Amino acid sequence: MAEMWTRLPIMQGKIEQDQLVKIQKLCGGINPTTWKGVEEMPLYNKMTFVPEVKNAPRIVSQRLKLYIKDANALDLIEQVRL
Repeated sequence: MAEMWTRLPIMQGKIEQDQLVKIQKLCGGINPTTWKGVEEMPLYNKMTFVPEVKNAPRIVSQRLKLYIKDANALDLIEQVRL
């Protein structure tokens, strides 16, 4: 949805691990506090996360407000969570 409004890819990684890092930098770290039950997923404990993004805060709205001027649109993006 955000890419429709910005008309730009906002989390385009080169490989899967790079994609996960980009997602975590914008949407917050992937950990049991931010995603209930993630530790029960089969591959979660096999993944190695970059330390600085494991507990990264969610900043997607802050980054996109330069491109998306409608406060309701930003609120809608913020509501889309795991």
